[in-house]
Formats: sequence, C-alpha cells, structure tokens
Amino acid sequence: MQSKTVEATISAFPDLLLSLLFFIVFALIYIAIIRQNKLGTLSKGRLNGLLVFVLLFAGLIRGLIVYKYSGHIYRIDILPIAADIIAAWLIYCFAVKPLGKGIALGVCLLFAMNPAVMFHASVSFQATSYFIMCIVVVIFAISSLRRFILSILGSIFVLTAALLTGMFQFSTFKPWLWIAQVVKHVFVTDTYATLNVFNLFALTGGNGFAASNERMLLSYNIWGLILLAGAFIYLGFFIKRIKQPLNLSKVIFILLLFVVSVFVLAPHMRISYLYPAIPLAIFSYILTQDRRLLQLLFGFSVTHFINSSFAHAYSKTAHPLIPHVEGILMVVSLTNVVLLIYLIYSGYDIFIKQRILKMEIVEFNQPEPNLQETSNKLLTRKDWIWMSTITLIYTLVAFYNLGSLKEPETFWKPVSSLTFYVDLGKSQTIERVNAFVGIGEGKLKLEFGEDTPDTWKNPLIIETKYTTVFKWIVQPVNYSARYVKVTVDKPGFTLNELAIYGKYTDKKLPMKIEEIHSEGLLPLDRQEIKNVFDEQNEVVYKPTFMNESYFDEIYHPRTAYEHLHLIKPYETTHPPLGKLLIAVGIKIFGMNPFGWRVIGTLFGIGMLPMMYVFAKRLFGRTSYAWMATFLIACDFMHFAQTRIGTIDVYGVFFIILMYYFMLRFYQLSFYKATLSQTLRPLFLSGLFFGIGAASKWIVIYGGAGLALIFLLTLYDRYREYEAAKKLLNQANSSMLEERYGNDLEEVEETMAVEDFSKKIKAEQIVGTFSKLAVKTVAWCSLFFIIVPVIIYSLSFFPIMAVPGQDHTVKQLIKYQTDMFDYHSKLVATHPFSSAWWEWPLIMRPIWYYNGKEVSDGNVSSIASFGNPAIWWVGLLAVIAAIFVSRQRKDKGMFVVLIAYFSQYVPWMLVSRLTFIYHYFAMVPFLILCIVYMIKVILEKKPDYRIYVAAYLTLVLGLFVMFYPVLSGMVVDKGYVNYVLRWFDSWTF
Repeated sequence: MQSKTVEATISAFPDLLLSLLFFIVFALIYIAIIRQNKLGTLSKGRLNGLLVFVLLFAGLIRGLIVYKYSGHIYRIDILPIAADIIAAWLIYCFAVKPLGKGIALGVCLLFAMNPAVMFHASVSFQATSYFIMCIVVVIFAISSLRRFILSILGSIFVLTAALLTGMFQFSTFKPWLWIAQVVKHVFVTDTYATLNVFNLFALTGGNGFAASNERMLLSYNIWGLILLAGAFIYLGFFIKRIKQPLNLSKVIFILLLFVVSVFVLAPHMRISYLYPAIPLAIFSYILTQDRRLLQLLFGFSVTHFINSSFAHAYSKTAHPLIPHVEGILMVVSLTNVVLLIYLIYSGYDIFIKQRILKMEIVEFNQPEPNLQETSNKLLTRKDWIWMSTITLIYTLVAFYNLGSLKEPETFWKPVSSLTFYVDLGKSQTIERVNAFVGIGEGKLKLEFGEDTPDTWKNPLIIETKYTTVFKWIVQPVNYSARYVKVTVDKPGFTLNELAIYGKYTDKKLPMKIEEIHSEGLLPLDRQEIKNVFDEQNEVVYKPTFMNESYFDEIYHPRTAYEHLHLIKPYETTHPPLGKLLIAVGIKIFGMNPFGWRVIGTLFGIGMLPMMYVFAKRLFGRTSYAWMATFLIACDFMHFAQTRIGTIDVYGVFFIILMYYFMLRFYQLSFYKATLSQTLRPLFLSGLFFGIGAASKWIVIYGGAGLALIFLLTLYDRYREYEAAKKLLNQANSSMLEERYGNDLEEVEETMAVEDFSKKIKAEQIVGTFSKLAVKTVAWCSLFFIIVPVIIYSLSFFPIMAVPGQDHTVKQLIKYQTDMFDYHSKLVATHPFSSAWWEWPLIMRPIWYYNGKEVSDGNVSSIASFGNPAIWWVGLLAVIAAIFVSRQRKDKGMFVVLIAYFSQYVPWMLVSRLTFIYHYFAMVPFLILCIVYMIKVILEKKPDYRIYVAAYLTLVLGLFVMFYPVLSGMVVDKGYVNYVLRWFDSWTF
C-alpha cells in the first residue's frame, strides 16, 4: 500500500526523484566498484556502514529482477518500507502480552501510521529506517523467549556492516581507526552549529551559523560540550537514583532520555537523530503504561515530522537554509526544548518517585462528562431574543455603506482597432476623464481637437490591466477642446462608461455629449459605441470603494460574472463555489459593488446565530452564548472580511457548520440513541465539509480535525464496550458469588435491580458494538468522501460548461493539479504579507483600500486585522484552555481546540506568501476559548462578573474606535496616525 503511495507521490512531485537519485545511483554503481576496494570513497558521504550493504542488496535485486519503468524506484524504496513493516509487527508482538490485542494493535498503528515514520520511508528515503528496525529487533529479542537466537540476529544487523567494512579497509591497508575518523568527520569537523535542525541551537539563532560563532561569551561548540556534560551528569544521577535492578523499561527510558538530550542540546545534529525517540517512546509506554509517554510520543512525532517536511520543502528551493528567524523554526525548536524538560520530569516521577499515571479506565456506570444534551429544547424564548437583537444590530452596521447599487453595466468591447470621436457642442476646458472598465486588457487613446475634428493633439493613453477590473480610471487633464477622438490602440478591453468633466462645470456631473461620430464603422460597432455614454447618470466624479472594486475583488467578482455569462474564467486558483455564491448576488442586484458583496455579508451575518447555537450547545447557558455572539460581532476581521467581495467568508462559514455538527455527533452515542440519530449530524458535517471544500481549500485542512474527532468518538464507544465486557466478566466471576452467595442458580434472582439492569445494558453494548461501529465507519466514508467529491465536482460545472472546454474527468483533475501547482510554486512578495506566527499577535494588518479622492488632511482606509481585546486575550485563552479542559475533562472543548489547531497547523508548513486574513478560520474557535475561560473563572469567582463586563465593554469600545479604518469612513488623518496606529507596522 505504501509502495503505491510512493509511486503516486513521485508522479505528482517529480522533483522528489532528485532525493532518490543519489541512493539509486549509489546502489547501481556499488556492484561495479566493490571489487576495486573503493569503499573508503563511499564512506565519506555520511552513510553508515549498514546502509552501504543495504544499498548493495538493493543493487543486487535490481540486477536479478526486471520490471518496467517505475519498478526500479519501487525496489529501492521498498526496503525502508519493509523495515518499517517489520518494526511495526514486532512492536505489536511485544505489546500483546502487557496490553492486550486491541491496545497492542493501536500502539502498532501509532508507529506504522506515524507521519514522521512514513515521511522517512516514503518521501526522503531516510536510511534510519534500517537502524530503527535494528533497535526494535534487539529490544524484542531481549524480551522474547527466543532471546538467544534473536539477540544474535539483532547483533548481526548492527555489527555486520562494521565488520565487513573493517575487512574491506584492512584489505587496502587503511588505519585501524578509520571508522573513528569517519565518526570524527561527521561530529567534529562540521562547520555549522545546526543546519535546519530544530533544537536549542536553532532556538538561539544558530541555524546556518558557524559552530565557532559566539553566543553569550562562548562558542556554540563550547556551549554544546557544557550542555552535554550537564546532560550526562544528570543521566548518571538518574541511573544512581532509580530503583535497582536495571530492567528493560528503565534501560529503554535511559536510551530515550539520552537520544533526546543529545539531539536538543548538542551541535552538529541531523534531523534523523531524533527519529529513534519514536520507537523508544513506544516501548517505554508499553513497559510503564504511563500516559505521559504517549504524550511525549505525540510531541516528538509532530515536531520531527514538521522539522523533516519543512527542511525537505526548503531543500527544493534556491535557498535551502531555513532563516534563523523563521517562526516555525522558533516554535518547534522551543517545543523540543519543552518536551525534553517534560521528559526529564516524567522520568523522575515514574522511576524515582514511582508514580505511574495510567490511561483512565471508563467505568461502565460512569456517565461521560459534558456529553449529555443540555436540554430537549436548545433555544428558549430568551435565547431567541438575545440572538435576534445582536444579529439585527450587526446587520444594520454591516449593510451601512456596503456598496453602491448603481454602476455602469452596458459595455463596449472592440475586437479590432477603430476610431470615432464625440462632439461636446462647444470648446471647453476639460478637467478630467473618468473611465469605468470591465474585464479584459488593452489600450485606449484619447486625443483632443479644439476647432475642427481634423486636427488632434494632447494624446492621452488609458490602459486597462487585470488590476483595473471594475474600477474607475481617473485621468486628470487641462485641455481646451470641443472634440474628443477615441482610438483603440490594443483591443481586448471592456469599456463600460466614459465621463468627461469640464473645469468650470458642476464637478458632480459629466459634460453632455452632443453627438457621436462613427462614420465608416459597421452598424454593430456603431451601436455598441453608444454604450460608452449611455449611463452618464451612474458615473462618479470621485470614485471610492462604494462604487468600484478593491483588493481581490478584481478577481472573484470578475470570475463570478464570467460564470454567469459562460466565459472562460480568469481566476482558477480556488474552487468555483465561492464565486458562484457571489454570482447569486450579482444576478439579483446587478454587476455593482453591492451585488458582489451582499451574499458574503449575509454569510457573515449568518455566522452570528451559528456562533450563538454553537456556544449554547457547548456551554449550556444563554449568557455564554450571547457573549460568543457579541465577540464575533465586534471582531475587526469578521467585519472587514465579510464586507469585501472575496471567498474567505464562505470557507469560514462552512468550517463553523461542519464542526458544529461534528460536535453533535461527538455528543451522541449509538448505545443511547438510534444509529440514524447519530448519523444525521455526521451527514450534515460531511455535507458542509464538501460545500466548504468546493468554496476554498482551507476547509480541507479542517478535514484532518474532523477525522480525529470521529476517531475519538469511536474510541469512546470502544472504551464503553471494554467497560461493558469487564462488567460482564465480573458478573460471571467469583466476585459476584462473594457478593450474592454461592448458589449460582439464584445469583440473578438475588442481584440488585440496579446491577441487573447494568448487566442487561452491558450485554446490549457488547452485542452491538462491532455492528454499529462498522456501519458508522461505512456511512462516514460515504458522507466524507463520496458526498464531498460529488459536491466538489459539480461545482466545476460552470467552468466545464464554457463552450470549447473539455468535459472529461481528466480535465477536472487537471484543474486540481493546476490549483495545487499555483499555490505550491507561488513565488511572490507583498508589502502586507505576514508569517503565521505573527497573525495572533496582529503584527502586520493587511491594508485593503486607500482612498485617493479625499480632501487633504483626511483619510479613507479599509484594513483587515483582529480586535486586540479578542485576539491577544484569545491567544492566552487557547493556551489556558488546553490545560484547563484536560484537567476538567470538558470534552466539548476538545472539539474546539482540535478545530482551532487543524486550521492553524497546516499554515505553519506553508512556505508560500501568506497574509493575516488566513487566520480568519481560527477566530470563531479562539472566541469560544475566551468564553470557556470566562465560564471557568465565573464558576470559581462569581464576583468577577464586573471584570467580564469591563472586558466586553473594552471589546465594543475598540470596535467603535477602529470602525473608520474597517469601513472606509473618511476621518481626520491625525486620528488614524496618532490614535489608531499603535505600532509602526500598522499601516492604514
């Protein structure tokens, strides 16, 4: 299965062949040179001796078996995959006895399906797969009844390469200490403190810097020696303090601590040096059954995968060195340091204090906390009043100055170069020319004649580009003229209206066109030319955001217009559904700013009742529901992003919906409700996942979170199943006899009614779990794979319906690969871009609109960023919620946190240009974390309501204060510069 994945990966990403090429060539040429005793040459490439012989084996396979095309790649790549499979199987065998078959299988899958493990074997062909297999074999051998045989086998794996390498070296009369020299070459002569390795030295700015560079008075090399000495001293202390004798669990933990300590604290590390921590953490958990080892396994797996994939992504660029100030490098490096500290603490607690924190066992009669229905009727009359009031007020604010309902819509689109002129009736001083242009690119030349239409002067070029779509092009002039000649220099543009303003006339009204002279043109051309001057009542002297496009409105409304008219779309970098929703507004209200913004604004308004219901379902009280609604209504980004004609709002809207219904599924149990009742929210979650994915790909990020919640739900049902089996076993054991007597025939008659009902319920659970679980998984596959694929594919119908377009599945797939290529290969810069770690700190707002036609001393701006009282507090709330929800076992918050991080973490792996508005999808869940922490605080300190009220007042006050730069309102420049610009990076 993995091998097929590899072939698909290679076909989709041809550049991965470069990372395999070295190993393939190495294996193929090795047979040819081995007899010439050139092993010393090969050893300089940082490949250990074992790998040399593995590659030799691969080369021999290549020579013995003949396959077609990619079979060569298979045979090289199948070896690390096979090593992983062997290691996973041995882990399962090792875990069966202490954990049982079910949990052993789960632990086995933690290794086999670990993204870090799969990345090493399937993407970058890391040789450490063989080393990991050797570790697993040796550990399994030590604990196995076949200890003698398997220990020999493990020793052969580890030592054969070194022994054979030594023989080859001896035959060429190399020094006996040659292997030591190779090790020295790897660990000592490196010039870098760290090279794309996320450890302590990367955290302190050493990535890509010489190890001899000083940091805090000492070089990185010296600091490495000091830190390693400290680590080894602690290891000695730890070994001395742990309870003797040393058993396998203690030895494995010591090895784990050694590996992580060296990786985090030493210079000259390689990314793969952390890899052994994954199997060691698994074995350590199996032997101790302390849940902290699973947490550490998860932590190291995530950091190692991010480190590997991020470094791999950079290796394909022109600058493979990750910048030492890169946010993800800093965060993951800090995480590794924290994980080391947590590992030290856990080891001390487990082996010295003798405190084991095992996985919590669900008692059969213990109700799941926070998973019951809040009430039969979720929304009361009071809820409807609160929800409607906040939504109505926000609606009025959102629609105020949203955009003009009037815009020139008829157009002239010349297909060839032609000329006509207009007569203004008399010679006048022309002050400016305003042209409203539509889709297309081209050039238009204006010339002016004063006395006769024969002599033309003062040529003026109006150039239309993709950046001027549905915009007014303003050209200030100062010419006296009666005639204006229009010449098409370059056809391809669309001109909706041309307005000529006189210097001494009313500046709000254009000059009257007395006559259009278009002799010599075809009748159709003459008729279309009239469209240039037929909507003079719709022209504006000073254009603003109210009557033209801004920012990405030059793309998405244009594409919506093209979908409506079956024109091949210009913008195809996102799925079509978001643009189709914009097209609905255009169809109803016309091709004007209000028309292309109204649907997004309605979706933004719809987020308020959605947040209300989400919070009420989560927290169970009206007060917390209206707080969540109030907070999202006062968030700057929610206001700005839902009033612009772009597609982000639709993705976020459906993300909220799909997680809400997944929360409903998470709250239901097919033991207590019918299967159909549990499947309804699951279907709706999958439905909105599909609709959202067809709107914008950010929704697909959330699919990982949905999958995790689904698996957690099934895991909860499995734990209840295990608890039920345990109860039944007890009911049939001597424990029941001791309680009710030795007469087995009268046990059930003498059992308490409560115990008997529990037994009946347990029998029902044990008898139905497998059937219900299989059905749930099957329906889930339909809801989250088949249904979304159908919805997503149907959304491309307007594109494929364009005359001349291919209507095949192949073409549909090509659209997806083109989109992926665009986003993955995008190389661009932007003055308002920002990195993912800057978003919650609001370090760089994005400036959408800057009004040009405002009086001196005033500004009109539209920017998108977060309300500081929400985003800054929310960041702390998210961190606090992680620990508090775990301590309080508030499982509903697990859904919120999974939603937040499933939308956020993928952006940490993106190397392309990013902006702060990409954080929009996380804001609803950040707000729910704020409300959750308010709930926790008020439950302990009810008197703190006054502080909560003050906080909410601050949120509203900031929204009112910043409203001008969120809405385009004209205000004094000093107010913006001295009151609103809190930081130099805040430009608006």
